[in-house]
Amino acid sequence: MKITFWGVRGSIPAPGPQTVKYGGNTTCVELRTDENKLIILDGGTGLRVFGDHLMSRKEKINTNILLSHTHWDHICGFPFFIPAYIPGNSFTFQGPVHYEQSLKDVMVGHTQYAYFPVRVEDMAAEINYKDLKEGTFELEGLKVHARYLNHPVLCLGYRFESPRGKIFVFGTDTEPFYNVFGTDGDPEAENIAVELNERIVDFVRDADLVVWDAQYTPEDYKMKQGWGHTSTIQAMDMAMQANVKHLSYTHHDPNRSDAAIDKILEDSHEYVKSKGSSLKVSAATEGVTIEL
Repeated sequence: MKITFWGVRGSIPAPGPQTVKYGGNTTCVELRTDENKLIILDGGTGLRVFGDHLMSRKEKINTNILLSHTHWDHICGFPFFIPAYIPGNSFTFQGPVHYEQSLKDVMVGHTQYAYFPVRVEDMAAEINYKDLKEGTFELEGLKVHARYLNHPVLCLGYRFESPRGKIFVFGTDTEPFYNVFGTDGDPEAENIAVELNERIVDFVRDADLVVWDAQYTPEDYKMKQGWGHTSTIQAMDMAMQANVKHLSYTHHDPNRSDAAIDKILEDSHEYVKSKGSSLKVSAATEGVTIEL
């Protein structure tokens, strides 16, 4: 498998001189199987850039776009995705069922005339939709496990297992489960949170690469628990507990400069070393490909 980052920023695009190194586009990841089959993960503004790259290859495209969830920063690149306007191309969006609307309702709705001048129905490519729930399925020769994450809207993480035994996990817009009543308020809820976090550890266990939300520093998280994003320490602890080989932070905070991410990585490497772990920690970077 080859994983290429086209968008790694969270919440809102953050272009400018302070974000050149890691990138300012919102989430979009290209997954290529060993047979060069394509799967796209999320459709943030990085999808526009990836679309331009695909157009340069001058080939017909028939692929799946797996969405973690439907918040705007993860779908707003689609109206600017040029391959969707090309006859003969075909795209199937797959993502979590919304509590009020189907996936199709959301994707069509965000291109209403009040928001964008071209409707999804007017795009020349064939566009299909498939609502997903937690479970396991096959896609492009890979075994895919979809797992619910902890975010203010239904959100799925995806674990991909190749026939060669390589494992890649993508999980964004999530934070550890916790007892919203406080540890002294409801012991049963505390036990449920522990069990749910154990399921997440099992979800990423023994992965060769985990691309995981780490938008917050530990200091940030103290003020933003419940916002649906993970701190770097929480991400590392999860990865070390699960025997992950390589953890790559993603969904970088829009206010985080390149220099600040460099400092986060420096601190993270020291933390891993202090734990006696061999975990590799990096920051997802636009244009970089990781091969498993």
